[in-house]
Amino acid sequence: MAVVNRRGRTPSGLLTSIYSLQTEVEDLGVILDEFKGTQALFGWSYGGLIALLAANERPLHQVIAYEPVMRPFGSHALPDLRAAEETADWDATVEIVNRQIAGLDTAQVEALRADHQGWAALRQTEPRRR
Repeated sequence: MAVVNRRGRTPSGLLTSIYSLQTEVEDLGVILDEFKGTQALFGWSYGGLIALLAANERPLHQVIAYEPVMRPFGSHALPDLRAAEETADWDATVEIVNRQIAGLDTAQVEALRADHQGWAALRQTEPRRR
């Protein structure tokens, strides 16, 4: 078993100017290459998204993505999320989640938005009514 700390988190390395969601997936790929034969991958919180994206690029027997939620987690953002959903504004939903719930500032959200592939992946994780 191995526990991977993402860049910018102790004891892992620092974030770089070319940091992106794809960088996260590539970093995980390096670890998986070191642990050949890995059967299961567990991703916690944002690591769950990274694990799911990594599973798109390599065969894994099992992927577990866990996003812990505590009440009343995000309830203050629900009116804005509902309004964005009603107009199918998925960019707004990603921004609301990252600003109002995750607490990122404008510069951090704009950095996420600049990673077009990563932003597109975040837009796809937003809930849709069926």
